[in-house]
Amino acid sequence: MALRTGSLLVVSVALVIGLSGCAGTGAGDGPTAGTTHGASTSASSTSSSAASSPTAAPDDERVASFCAANAAAAEAVQGDVAGDITARQRQAEATRALLPVPGAASDVSAGAEKFAAAADETVAILRTFPPESKVSDVGTDPRFLQSDAMRAAASDAEYRAFLAWVLQTCMTTQ
Repeated sequence: MALRTGSLLVVSVALVIGLSGCAGTGAGDGPTAGTTHGASTSASSTSSSAASSPTAAPDDERVASFCAANAAAAEAVQGDVAGDITARQRQAEATRALLPVPGAASDVSAGAEKFAAAADETVAILRTFPPESKVSDVGTDPRFLQSDAMRAAASDAEYRAFLAWVLQTCMTTQ
């Protein structure tokens, strides 16, 4: 059992490090500055049904907004619990606004739904700690290691497909 817990901890650290690579998205410079070269190529040939809706934001803006929220969440883990809660809530909102994921296979969108649920689960756990606590001090709490989010990151193919999309897409928006 200790090996499994150790493996989950390694996966969680890898996710935080990997997703922090999205921090330089350029999305903070405005919605058009973060044009997604990797995602827009496939999105232009396969337009999403959400893009045809008059109230839906264009795909590039939704992707840039998601990447910015994801980068903020990656940075928030270096701060206190209150800041991490706020960043993860925005990350979950941006993930849901991204659905369906532009130009991506259905397993990526399914993984995005699980990712948003995982962010909600993480927020629920974080709320049990004092807001001024450092995230680094609470991050190894067994509730995180035993969460559905950690299990999904370690074993769910759809969740991993979404994480791969995030790394590829947010890295190409720099």
